[in-house]
Amino acid sequence: MAAGGIGVLLKGLCEQLALRSHDVHVVGCYAISEAITDCLNGVQVHRLPGRFGWAGLILDRVSLYRKISKIAKEEAIDIIEAPDFEAPSALLPRQSRVRLVRLHGSHVYFSHERNVSPSRSISMLEKVALRQSDAWISVSNYTAQETKSLFGLVKSIHIVNNAAHVPKEAPRKSDYAQRRKIVFFGTLAEKKGVFSLVKAWRIFLTSHPGWRLNVIGRDGVYEKRSVREQMDEILGDASDTVNFMGSIPNEDLLLRLAEFDFAILPSFSETFAIAPMEAMALGVPVIGSVLSSGPELINHGLDGWLADPRDHEKMAGLLSEVADDPVNRERVGRAGRAKVEKYLSHGAFVDKNIKVYRKLLADEAGLA
Repeated sequence: MAAGGIGVLLKGLCEQLALRSHDVHVVGCYAISEAITDCLNGVQVHRLPGRFGWAGLILDRVSLYRKISKIAKEEAIDIIEAPDFEAPSALLPRQSRVRLVRLHGSHVYFSHERNVSPSRSISMLEKVALRQSDAWISVSNYTAQETKSLFGLVKSIHIVNNAAHVPKEAPRKSDYAQRRKIVFFGTLAEKKGVFSLVKAWRIFLTSHPGWRLNVIGRDGVYEKRSVREQMDEILGDASDTVNFMGSIPNEDLLLRLAEFDFAILPSFSETFAIAPMEAMALGVPVIGSVLSSGPELINHGLDGWLADPRDHEKMAGLLSEVADDPVNRERVGRAGRAKVEKYLSHGAFVDKNIKVYRKLLADEAGLA
């Protein structure tokens, strides 16, 4: 199972499938010494000891194959689904009616987005996994088209956007009075646009003293150095206006988002970001990114705004525009919430996935 927002989303999907009387197994390799199998909310979760380094690329796949083979001997498997990143399904013999890869963003995809050279070994494995697959589901049209081009795929790709999965008890924003509090949440990583954000923040402060930027997320590493330390260096004497809150559990984060005036999440590269959807689902106005799949989620000025992380001066201007207009923030915040509830709810996500699964099985049986 994947970690972070993707893990939370797929955990919900698996539990809903189990609730609808489907048999669901999740198999993965983890940093543990002994294999563990649990039944969690109706889902059979198989945790296998993982290996590190280059040997792990092969040995982990052997472990996955053996476990999946054992499951297949006990019950027929209709669909095996795997993520594209680092291709855990590469080289695995067929054990199901349909082999499916979900495009969350492969190693090759993100390397291309950031204009860096990908690992040859992982590139080869990802190519094998995608080409031996019977079908693909992509979380956005942008990611589908980029992956198609990068790997030379010819068949059509099913599109099922990610969804917002927020608990009912999380407060929805109803008070849009100015509190002078802005939030960024996510891993502190260069690709998340955090360096551009703090450069824009310094400019923004010259006309908006008293505002605070709250940064929630674990520290990352860029060019072998702490990202937070580099952000502090850029901030200089403005560092006391930024509150680095560290990593907090997602459920606790969702309980707090409504207290901020708006969120800013200016990524360089995303497939179909979950973080802005979560904020939108709670009625929190969002500045997202104009790059990659950002425009598929947000209509600029209607249900959110789109910033360009390549231009921190324009980003500062957009911060000022949004900060100075509480009436517009309320209009946009409410429109964003309505959009997610109508088109990007977790219930709709589950229904769309089941529809694709049924079509794939019907096609395999020659019934379509």
